[in-house]
Amino acid sequence: IMIGLCIYEIIFELSPALRVLEMDKDGCTVSWLFWKKRHKWTDLEIICRDYLVPQRAKKVKLEGVFFSVKPFEKISEEKMPLAILRSRDYLNCFYILFDNAKEKKRILDQLNEWGVKISIGKTLAEQI
Repeated sequence: IMIGLCIYEIIFELSPALRVLEMDKDGCTVSWLFWKKRHKWTDLEIICRDYLVPQRAKKVKLEGVFFSVKPFEKISEEKMPLAILRSRDYLNCFYILFDNAKEKKRILDQLNEWGVKISIGKTLAEQI
């Protein structure tokens, strides 16, 4: 049982960090372990810039851009970034968290140059 729990922990809890996102003007390619999937920008239902606010640490806010092929209809807009972060659909729900202001500006400028429409989430909108 312990070995099974360890394998579960490695695959489903730690492996999302192994996901690789490659973006270009036409869309993005998501790679995870041995799988790879290509998405056009127009195929994505959610492209939203917002804060990720972990439930346990309400004062901690990580800004990022959150992407999903499918809409999150039953989840409130405030909880959508956390739902994408926790999603087990690794090839269809993904995100970029900004480490610093320089990286944030570079990524947002590049997406803007490619004509990618990014909505502003409710938590970030309240901050602005």
